[in-house]
Amino acid sequence: MTVSRALHGRFGVSEETRRKIVAFAEELGYIPSRDLYQLRAAKASMTVGLVVPHLSDTIFPEMFEAIESFFSERGWRVMMCCSYDSTIKEYRAMSSLLELGVDGVIWCPVDIDGYTHMRDTLKKSGRPFVFVDRLVPGFDADSVTVDDRAAMKRLVAHLAGRGRRRIAYLGASGPVSWVARERKAGYFAALKAAGLPRDRRIVMDAGADFASGAAGAKALMALSPRPDAICCYNDPLALGAEAALLEMGVAIPRECAITGFSDTLATSLAAVPLTTARQDAATIGREAARLLHNRIVSSHGKGCVRKTIPTEIIIRASSGGPPQETSTARPRTIPELSQSRKRRS
Repeated sequence: MTVSRALHGRFGVSEETRRKIVAFAEELGYIPSRDLYQLRAAKASMTVGLVVPHLSDTIFPEMFEAIESFFSERGWRVMMCCSYDSTIKEYRAMSSLLELGVDGVIWCPVDIDGYTHMRDTLKKSGRPFVFVDRLVPGFDADSVTVDDRAAMKRLVAHLAGRGRRRIAYLGASGPVSWVARERKAGYFAALKAAGLPRDRRIVMDAGADFASGAAGAKALMALSPRPDAICCYNDPLALGAEAALLEMGVAIPRECAITGFSDTLATSLAAVPLTTARQDAATIGREAARLLHNRIVSSHGKGCVRKTIPTEIIIRASSGGPPQETSTARPRTIPELSQSRKRRS
């Protein structure tokens, strides 16, 4: 507070102390920010909201840390809410944050449809918001995402390049999110590019968690002919699918390859390390925080900013990559793993 008073020329600081602080600031090349002063003068809350679908087995914890770090360095606070893939809970969370007077919101939406009431609520509030990881078509706002369609296309192309000809897709059931739509579209685009047929029998929607992945993999293995690869919507599904295949005695990847999406920590620690698409959660979070901060502190800048963060395909043993070509290793207690990875609903 003393430094702030001295640099902004306010009362409560002796002339000697003021001279010392100004001299030290000049030595460091420090330039005081008027934005923070003006926001406080305008009685801004210095608080932002973050709404994400869930936390377990996702990129969102790392993303939150990046967002919180960005704002805390600037004297702001971050209030986080989880929607648990429920549009009703999501609306309540958004409404509560706005009622509490947050200055802006970073939002990862559950669905791609509807949101008429949400659109009206946000418009009336006059507060800026930034989409992160997912979008809602028709909503004009800044966004930070990855190219989910292109990344999934590269994963399927990798499997096809390894000689896989019957590549199944294990997707998420429930609300159709932006990432769910884009990743499935990438899967079909890759099949077409590789000249592989589309067989709807091996395209299954099975939830988005570990248990759903296990159940989905067992259902796929009951088909005739069996798929020789399973491309999963996310890492929890892939981990569950892997556990089920190993329990059934299916050799990974010789009999069936598996891929995930996001590169959560568990993918590298799995019984057969999983091939996946790595999302840079920290960069996504920092960019979303920076965009929201800019919208709050400055009235300048028109038009929406669309940031796309690159992904990286991580090739591991589950698709025939290093360190081994095949494995029949079995995980330690599948029920315990399933319980620990079960997502809250």
